Amino acid sequence: MALIAVLFLQGIRAQSISSYNGIYTGSAYRILMNGEPKEAQPLVFTLHNGTLTGVLEKFGKMPGSVHFRVTGVSLSTDGRLTTTSPNAGEIRIFGFLTPDLEWDTDSGDPLGAFHGTLLTSNGVKTIELHLNVTSSVGFSRKKAKFSFLGNVK
Repeated sequence: MALIAVLFLQGIRAQSISSYNGIYTGSAYRILMNGEPKEAQPLVFTLHNGTLTGVLEKFGKMPGSVHFRVTGVSLSTDGRLTTTSPNAGEIRIFGFLTPDLEWDTDSGDPLGAFHGTLLTSNGVKTIELHLNVTSSVGFSRKKAKFSFLGNVK
């Protein structure tokens, strides 16, 4: 009986994240790249069956674009997001992939390198994300953190 209850609850959780599938249009804000604040940037994230994807295009001195692919995203009953993804995606410089964009577990964020919420209010689905990442570009290690707020259009 307990096994049936666990399978049922896992089904509800999986169904919940799928019910938020969509294209979330918004902006990245509170952007810090190597400790330097950057202006808010438009960003679109797609959520599909527990995978978040998005592209932050080149801006400022950034040598390429950041391609996010966060798998294993799950939704708790209170609307909080977590992930089991080993990394956050990759950076593309001149169209070439570089090493993975890794989670910055030393970011000092008490909620972790990746966290967020999914909510529905007045029929509008909203996602808020917080990402702390690090990547090796050339011989240096680069750190970045940002938040994202977007709605399904």
